[in-house]
Amino acid sequence: MKKALFTILICLAATSSFAGSLLIEGFEYANHDMTVPIGWTSNDQSWLCGYLEKDHNRIPHSGNWYAYANAEESWMFMPISLLQGIQYRFKCWAISDGSYTLEFWTGPSANVSTMHTLLLSATIESGEYEKVSSYVESIVNGSNYIGIRAVAADGASYLTIDDLEIDQVEQYEFLAQPISSDTVMYPGTQASFDFLVQNLGYEGLRVYMSPSHEYFDNIVLHFNNQTGSNFHIDPDSTVYVTATATLKPDLEPGSMSWLDITFTIPCDCATGLVTFWVTPMGEVETFPLEGHFDQPNFMQQAWIVNNDPIHWEWADSENTPVTPYGESDGMLHFKASETNGTSLLFSPKMQLNETDNLIRLHLYRTAESGDKNDCVNVYFNTEMSLRGAQLLGTLHQSVDRSPATEEEGWYEYNLNFDCADPVGFIIIEGVGDMGSDLYLDEVMIDNTPLTLIENSMELSLYPNPTTDFVQVEAEGLLQVTVMDLMGRTLFTKQAQNETASLDLSTYEAGMYIINAISKSGCASRSIVKK
Repeated sequence: MKKALFTILICLAATSSFAGSLLIEGFEYANHDMTVPIGWTSNDQSWLCGYLEKDHNRIPHSGNWYAYANAEESWMFMPISLLQGIQYRFKCWAISDGSYTLEFWTGPSANVSTMHTLLLSATIESGEYEKVSSYVESIVNGSNYIGIRAVAADGASYLTIDDLEIDQVEQYEFLAQPISSDTVMYPGTQASFDFLVQNLGYEGLRVYMSPSHEYFDNIVLHFNNQTGSNFHIDPDSTVYVTATATLKPDLEPGSMSWLDITFTIPCDCATGLVTFWVTPMGEVETFPLEGHFDQPNFMQQAWIVNNDPIHWEWADSENTPVTPYGESDGMLHFKASETNGTSLLFSPKMQLNETDNLIRLHLYRTAESGDKNDCVNVYFNTEMSLRGAQLLGTLHQSVDRSPATEEEGWYEYNLNFDCADPVGFIIIEGVGDMGSDLYLDEVMIDNTPLTLIENSMELSLYPNPTTDFVQVEAEGLLQVTVMDLMGRTLFTKQAQNETASLDLSTYEAGMYIINAISKSGCASRSIVKK
């Protein structure tokens, strides 16, 4: 019931911001290229519609259409009645190929000589779109038409406008809207929740925020490079806020919890509410843990993806050129070809063993990436971040990169690893290098000893413990990486004749992680240096 009520409140808030809109004009409907915009009058055709990009900065701000002035002085008119005693906001986006004066007027008819009140005036001389707006309260009788005037300075040819809005506005009005989606969390962990506040009125506001503490502790509100519980917001402005909060540790896994942020302003004439819904999760103790990703709702199986603009998402053969592995109905897809960024996929929290754990995954490899570094990094960590994470292996998307293969297609990789603190997460990081997209499917995590895992990489490592050198041998061995227990890479060595000799003589006594990559897979072992 609470969630239904919240949905109604948000819908009302979003709708009310447009309830007083007299005009929302993007020139997108029923227009024709190089003709006067539909609904407007321009007797000398000095205002015309444009479609897609043309020369002289004639481009849309959004969508595909726009209007442009093409004379030294250009007018166009639309019948819109403005009433006395009401505050109006006029807003549009404009760009030019020189210096232009842009004006909004009102008057009783579609005639230049009858325009009597200037509503907005701005100088447009940028080669980039800029937003122009004004608030007007002094409306007189006989304001039945809007006129838009453009006056060119010497050397200017075109002024382009798009996304016009004329709204009735209240003195105090704001909209609070969530950005982050519903999520899952582990009790005792911290998460971030993003939302925005828009000032829709014509007066500046001081907005006060009050978070609920029923399910969360340590709540901190971040905005404008500071923290606090209130802020000032100017008219026609937006403030982005992030709430960091810790889910209380005693919550029952699978129960429903939420974080409410209530908004008030000093006049007590408007309030707002955003709600973030959170499902607490418990640790996985039954193995093997499998991620099949057959359905779009894979996050309901407690796999979590971070909220980067480009991130791991569900896909099938209907919306990608790749067919899921085996008989699977779906897979995970990361658009590495469109980003130089990364995306993190987190397994459920697990109780593993200190030694001989396994992650098995399937990655689609292609030759299209060439020398690009699109890849998958696999980590183990006790927290949901890469801070101090233990790198288990790196798998490149290109068949020419490590571990090298001869043909395109799906490949199975087995990464065996030890972990000093066995309660934590497997983290699969997709890394984009504008090469080819990454495809991941059929992930299995197990704490079964290595000797019981079929098709695992047979890795020989001796002597262990050692005082100086360690020999690493495996069929098809390509390279070996030595790391400390903080997940930091100490050095990497290429194999010679399926063997690598590692010199640990200069390193302090303690435990180190040996990550080996062969033609058939990957493996991770611990080594003790005396």
